[in-house]
Order: sequence, then structure tokens, then C-alpha cells
Amino acid sequence: MKLIKCDVGSGSSAAFWADTWLGDAPLKVLFPALFGLDRCKKCKVSDRLTWVDGEAVLNWNWVIRPATREVTEEMEKCMEIVSNTQQKHGPDRWIWCGDSNGVFNVKSKVTMFIVTRND
Repeated sequence: MKLIKCDVGSGSSAAFWADTWLGDAPLKVLFPALFGLDRCKKCKVSDRLTWVDGEAVLNWNWVIRPATREVTEEMEKCMEIVSNTQQKHGPDRWIWCGDSNGVFNVKSKVTMFIVTRND
């Protein structure tokens, strides 16, 4: 379970592949074939995502050109998910998922630990 996710603003601090910023898992987990082809595994959201006339555009940097059906399907799904994001301005904001307010506190961490331990 990821305990922190990013509400992307500028995208300059959130890792495109490694951080949870779309959905409930990092993109490298959702799209492993695409992740494997990316030349820069540590790229930021701002490296891969730009906005043109209010629309999200992905800027890929492949080691080799995607050619398999699996990669093509992952690319289509990824583009669909990303195209539904809204452009935001300002800094990226990190959210603690253990509390409904999104703010870290010891009580929420202890509660999460107890619940996880009892499962």
C-alpha cells in the first residue's frame, strides 16, 4: 500500500514512473512494458507531460520504438488515463493517504499500522 501520493502541479518533483500520481499505483506498475522501454526511468512528470491548448501531450523517450501489441495497448491505456488529467499550476503537493485530510500525523500512522498488522 502506497502511503503517499502526489497531487501534481508543475510536475517538477513527482517521478513520472515511480511516484503514485494517477490512480492508486505508480505507472511503472500499471504499465511495465512502457516502463521497460523508457530511456529515462527517473524522469519527472514535467519531462513526459506537457500541455498544448489545454490538452495533455505525452513526450516519450524510447530506447527502441514500441512495436509489440502489448506495448501498443499499454500506450493507448496510458494515454487515455493521462488525457483525463486536468492541468494545474503551482508546486506538486504530497498527500498522506493514511488520513482523510491528507496530512501526516502520528495517530493516523499508528492506526494504519495496527489495522495492517491485524489483517
